[in-house]
Parts: sequence; C-alpha cells; structure tokens
Amino acid sequence: MIPNCKRIEDTDWIDATLTSAFKAYKDREDGNPKYRKFGNLVEIRGIVTPKKTISDTGNTTKIFTLPKRI
Repeated sequence: MIPNCKRIEDTDWIDATLTSAFKAYKDREDGNPKYRKFGNLVEIRGIVTPKKTISDTGNTTKIFTLPKRI
C-alpha cells in the first residue's frame, strides 16, 4: 500500500433491474445491462430493447433506476 493514498471504491459490475417496458437484448452475450461505481465514476454497459414500440410523444421512458448509494 502506498502511504497517504486513498482507497478507491469499486462496486464491481451489478446487474441492473429493468423496468417492465424493457428487456435485455439476448442476441449478444454482453447484452445484459450492468452498472458499476469506481471512485467518482459510474459506468453503465449493456444492450436493451423495448418490449413494444415506444411512440414519439415527447414523454420519457425509464429503462432502469440507479440506487441512491450509487
């Protein structure tokens, strides 16, 4: 350990819980959505697809919500 260095928090990859409007894109091995916090950086990866067509009404559609601790 290096003296006077802060330890960087790393949550490792956590599976995201999708809303009912979306599903993971299963045609790709790396498609499952995940998130991770590394220090002050939050990374999100994965591929999702809507379960039905999303109309262009100007409304937003939530894919998933990050927990408050992130």
